This record gives sequence, C-alpha cells and structure tokens, in this order.
Amino acid sequence: MTETVARRVMLLVCSAATACSIGCTQHSSLLRLASYKDPYFPERFQMTPDECVFRRDPSGDVQIAGRASYVGPDGARIEQIFHIHVFWTPRPGKTFDNPTSTNATIQYLVETPGGTVVYSGAGFAYARKKRFRHDLYISVESGRLAPSFHRGEAPDLLAQTRITGELVAREDAARTVELRRDLSLKTGRTP
Repeated sequence: MTETVARRVMLLVCSAATACSIGCTQHSSLLRLASYKDPYFPERFQMTPDECVFRRDPSGDVQIAGRASYVGPDGARIEQIFHIHVFWTPRPGKTFDNPTSTNATIQYLVETPGGTVVYSGAGFAYARKKRFRHDLYISVESGRLAPSFHRGEAPDLLAQTRITGELVAREDAARTVELRRDLSLKTGRTP
C-alpha cells in the first residue's frame, strides 16, 4: 500500500470513529415534573439539563447534580439547578422491591430575577453504568417534592410535585461539588 492510500484509509477510519463517538455519546437527560398545585388538573413541566455530572463518595453514595438556564418569554434569565443524593443502589434480583421505598434525597432550585424557590423531597433513583461506557445512567422514579425555601418574589410555580426522569451524567467530581455549592449559596445554606 502506498503512503497516500494508507493516509486515506487512516483518515477514513478516524472520521468514522469520530462520527460514531459523537453519535454514540450524545445522550439526552430529561426530568419530568408534575405539579399538583391544582390537584384536579396537574400541570406538567420538563427540564432538559445543559449539564449533568456525578461523583461517588468514599462511602459509596452517588451525588448527581445538573443545571439548566434559559431566557424566558419576557427576556428574564431563569436558572434551574438540581441535586440528587443516592444513598444506596438496589441490586436487581437481590434487593426487596417495595414501591414506596426511597433511596435518594432530591433538591430542585428555580431562580428568577425576582427571587429563588427550592423544592426538596425524596424519591427512588436507580443509577447504573453500561458496559464500555463512562457515563452514569440514572432513572429517577417516584420522587415527591415540596417547597422548602423561598426568597424574594419568585412565584411558587410547582407546589407539591412529582418528579421522574432519565439522566445521563458524566463523572466530574469537581463540577458536582461546584453545582452543589451553587445551590447552597443561592439559598444561604451550607452544603
């Protein structure tokens, strides 16, 4: 094989590998919120995080954090940060299945120019890694949130809320700590 043909083959292989890695690593995360402010007509919202990261504590707990920010219809910037602390992970076929069991605490912050609202609660989250992947896949099932902090004139949009969703988080311990610290600073609490 001549050198130019070898370069073309190598270029073709590299571009195919790059295309596959780009196509294979783009996963979307989505949190679904069902607000029961009016119990007869629940409102449904979705949050697609701009970033989602995780870290494992020395004790084995998993900390998952994410952020989404966008500009609302009136031109105001709205920021959302969530934090999920998974205390234990079920083992399929080994862990007793109870639909009311919880293994995670959840915090969800909504910040507008007018103020901040934090919703806190508990739920069930199943975190797992897929073979040959570095990302962590988290399925948030049956979470319940309620307003726990309110500052300024931010409207309480959600009230009592159910949360579900699927997240794909990359491992980044430093960024996870930064997002948790951001959430704590915006509420005046220490992490």
